[in-house]
Amino acid sequence: MYPLEKTLRNATFASILLALSNAPTFAQDALYIDESGSVGIGTDTPQEQLHIVGGTTGELKMRLEQSIDNAWAYSVVAEDGFGKTNVFRISKQGTGGPELEVSAKDDAGGIPTLEVFGSVKASNILFSSSREMKTDFETIDTSKVLDRVASLPITQWRFKSDDSNRVHIGPMAEDFAEVFQLDGPSQSISVADSNGIALAAIQGLVHELKQRDQRIE
Repeated sequence: MYPLEKTLRNATFASILLALSNAPTFAQDALYIDESGSVGIGTDTPQEQLHIVGGTTGELKMRLEQSIDNAWAYSVVAEDGFGKTNVFRISKQGTGGPELEVSAKDDAGGIPTLEVFGSVKASNILFSSSREMKTDFETIDTSKVLDRVASLPITQWRFKSDDSNRVHIGPMAEDFAEVFQLDGPSQSISVADSNGIALAAIQGLVHELKQRDQRIE
């Protein structure tokens, strides 16, 4: 523990500074409070009510911990560099991965990507689908899409993290990618793909019914 050199600057000064004597250089501005009450950690020029500046590792962490009763600990991590690009994540200790992650990844065209471990609840979700955002358009055979939907294994199941009485119905991501020959994360199904395939299959079914009606007539 480093001894405190100053704990409070004279009240006539414009700001309050906590500094450590005999401490490494990076700790000299360990905590700084300016005249407006803004707090700087690692900086003496806070730009917000709480402004934290990390070191040279490319990683900045904040930890919230409850050590009594049902003990828990959450880490808030921001990373930029060392193979990780603009990543912000919130992670609960002991779960094996982040509960929430926002990042700019190539799989989203550089658009920030939100990953959540768990359910997402919202009154409404808007999915970007403008023609201006897309390229490489090709027509598809809706009858073939219908055939592939018919061959897609669909089962009842539950997530390992779900309660035992909560079940879902749907395909596996691996089967979905294989049947429709789509590239992408092997453990995920894109809503854009599932919605598009469902609409294409409906069109294929309507086309088959019209052809059948014509033959009957």
